[in-house]
Amino acid sequence: MTRDHSRLVGVGLIVLSAVAWSLNGLYTRVLTTDVYTTLAGRGLAITLLLGVALVAIHGRDTPRLVAFNARRGAIVIISGSLCMITFVGALFHTTVANVTVIYAISPLIAAVLARFLIGDRLVPRTMIAFAVALAGIMVMVGASFGTNRLFGDFLALLMSATFAIVIVDMRRKPDIDNLASSFLTSLLTVLALLPFASLGSATPLDALVLFLFGFTSNVLGFFLFIAGVRRMPPAEAGLIATIEILLAPLWVWLIFSEDPGTATLIGGTIVLAAVLFQIAGELRLGRGRGIVIAEGLATEVETSRQVL
Repeated sequence: MTRDHSRLVGVGLIVLSAVAWSLNGLYTRVLTTDVYTTLAGRGLAITLLLGVALVAIHGRDTPRLVAFNARRGAIVIISGSLCMITFVGALFHTTVANVTVIYAISPLIAAVLARFLIGDRLVPRTMIAFAVALAGIMVMVGASFGTNRLFGDFLALLMSATFAIVIVDMRRKPDIDNLASSFLTSLLTVLALLPFASLGSATPLDALVLFLFGFTSNVLGFFLFIAGVRRMPPAEAGLIATIEILLAPLWVWLIFSEDPGTATLIGGTIVLAAVLFQIAGELRLGRGRGIVIAEGLATEVETSRQVL
């Protein structure tokens, strides 16, 4: 396979992964289950799927790997579980567009946290992108005051903050395994919410959608992205993957006529511009130096899809 052909295949795989991730909001609009049952049922599907993947990849080393990550990755697991809970909760209480756009600033929040928690250098480009993104978020959240979307927007902001903690702690402890920590994250979520869930109330259609909810985002999308990023620079992969921000609200608008509202369109455009500004800067810097300096971005994207 030639380099150009390999890169073309990589682009296709990244696009498919973004499509898989963009279906999350659509699933919550199809389901008839309550938020607790949705979280427990989806978490159960993810736990089983990731458990199978762990055994298939690591075989007899699986128990040792899981035990190590349970000790080493406690902060990642607890924060990831909170992230998963607030993610689905946000989708139940605000628009898909708001959740998707607010989630997109997680790497920027992580960059700021990393400056204070692990001493990473905070470059001016990131500070500008973070400030602009916050302005866009304020436009969106400001329009939610006095509506029932405000609680959902708050959950989405909490989701972004908890995921940022996951990113920073995984950078601080690079020996944490994504797959094992994600398995433990989903297992913790199931154990925490199962007492409040009513799995018996789920219809056969609900059961299928809950399985797809976990499979497309935490398994299919993740492995498609991994396969794609191996064929192209991570910064380019991250840039292409941002189409999810556009696709996720598009599906619910086309099928359920969910209108994101003018404020979300304006604020979302501002946030998207900030995110693209940050990624494009990483990409230019990487090309100028002849090296790939955006591996952290790829890791952040991989981690986020495993967590959510």
